[in-house]
Amino acid sequence: PDLTIVLDVPPKVGFKRTGRTPQRVAAANRSKNHSNGQLSMFDGAHQDAMERRPIGYHRKVHEIFRELPSFYPKPVVVIDGTRDADAVFAAIKQELERAFE
Repeated sequence: PDLTIVLDVPPKVGFKRTGRTPQRVAAANRSKNHSNGQLSMFDGAHQDAMERRPIGYHRKVHEIFRELPSFYPKPVVVIDGTRDADAVFAAIKQELERAFE
């Protein structure tokens, strides 16, 4: 790609936004109902394999994505995704304009 944009949102914030709670122990997840009594953004939707992973996994993935600019071969921009939607949109738009002017 000509540009990769990473929206930086810590795992706990991401889970909160989706109405789900992060898992603490992977083994406990395997023995429980897939929905685990959590709210769903979509009727009838269930957690997928990624969502059922423990919070430590999500923290590690978050860390790796934040480090992406240091080893990915093309331009990578990390944008703070915890800001309000208008601020995130403006930052994305600015980076796209910069990359494709």
